[in-house]
Amino acid sequence: MIKQIFDNIGSLVLTGIFILLFILETKFELRKRVQSRFKRIFINVVVAIPSFTLLRFLFLPVIIWLAIKN
Repeated sequence: MIKQIFDNIGSLVLTGIFILLFILETKFELRKRVQSRFKRIFINVVVAIPSFTLLRFLFLPVIIWLAIKN
């Protein structure tokens, strides 16, 4: 049951939040852009992919294991 919630509902929620934040960042910039948008997106993707991978395959199973164990 927990796996279904994280895989099905969690993925949709995280995708929706990502899209919403991306749109808000585009509409309401906090400061003037120094780099091009595409270069900045590329840098963000390069940093985000390893982070999401680590969270998904290392931390999430440990947290679920600890929750079940207690």
